[in-house]
Amino acid sequence: MCAGSPSGPPSGSGPIARAAQKRLADLRARCLLRTLTPVPAGAVNLCSNDYLGLLSDAAWQGELRRTIDRDAGAGASRLLGGEDPVFAELESAFSQFKDAPASLLFPSGYAANESVVQTLAGLEAHFFSDQLNHASIIDGCRLARLGRDRVHVFAHADLDQLRSQLNACPASNKVIITESVFSMDGDAADLPALYELAQSHQALLVIDEAHAMGVWGRAGRGWIDHAGLSAAGVVSVNTLGKAWGLQGAIVSGPEWFRQLLINEARPFIYTTGCSPWLADAALQTLKRMPHWETRRCRVRELAERLRRGLCGAGFAIDISDSPIVPVIVGAATAALDLSRYLLERGFFCRPVRPPTVPEGTCRVRLSLTAAIRAEQLDRLLRAIVAWGDRR
Repeated sequence: MCAGSPSGPPSGSGPIARAAQKRLADLRARCLLRTLTPVPAGAVNLCSNDYLGLLSDAAWQGELRRTIDRDAGAGASRLLGGEDPVFAELESAFSQFKDAPASLLFPSGYAANESVVQTLAGLEAHFFSDQLNHASIIDGCRLARLGRDRVHVFAHADLDQLRSQLNACPASNKVIITESVFSMDGDAADLPALYELAQSHQALLVIDEAHAMGVWGRAGRGWIDHAGLSAAGVVSVNTLGKAWGLQGAIVSGPEWFRQLLINEARPFIYTTGCSPWLADAALQTLKRMPHWETRRCRVRELAERLRRGLCGAGFAIDISDSPIVPVIVGAATAALDLSRYLLERGFFCRPVRPPTVPEGTCRVRLSLTAAIRAEQLDRLLRAIVAWGDRR
């Protein structure tokens, strides 16, 4: 190679750089510019999806570090040279836990959802997707290059519209896809009704259990179990990065679907395998999960208490026991102001703005954990009410 400085304009100039700076300036002007911000020391973290408080449990984290002796990385994709015996052990144990025929481990919930959608798209399936489904499901449809004729989006939780769409679709292969507990509002899908619709139209029901795993159901099995359904008759995406306090996701469903994912899911085939250390940590967490009923009850009780307090103060909050509590304030400027106001009082929570939520529904999304103390919850409620009173 030739020595010396590269020719041409520096990377900070030129038409691409100018276009990027213009885009960033536009985001800043609309109060939509995002930044990476660590949780300040001493602040109560209300952004974490660590619903059971496992990340802040020093004893549990110490136990994991002491008991796990695994490599940090897989070194290759699982189909090449990155397969580790702990993956199969975890998948087998999780299938028993979920009461599902088979399971497959993925590095992230995003990759899992993309894989599920793209793989089923290869079977010429038509998709019926809730309007508020996670971005990973939406992107899965886009990456599968599905035209509008094969993606039917129904208004959030509108089963009548879904039924009409199913009736009007002549395709043989149909997939209904939904979150069980929705990530931005914390409300739950009517899974029994969705399952009935799937059965009557011979459709496959796919359920993203990201925010339900560990919080609801027997031993924390999720909303499928809580709703009284069998996980054997559906495909579920079970994220380990929320209540489990780890990283990755496990797709559970029929054995034929596991085999199809291994052979056709591009995010699985072309991605380095999960960390064996994390897989073992998930296995240890799985073994302990049935014993954490007190944590599950506590976080749900805290959530219901906060929701009732906010509702009583005039905020539009649905009463439930979901740990996801959205304080919807409308404008991006209001969401930023509430976030700053709470941070000054010791609570770290980020504003949620478009494109994550629709225009006019900006919010501060409070995510409660079992580690929050009652007096902290009371201070939080008083702070939000005081902010509302000053507007």
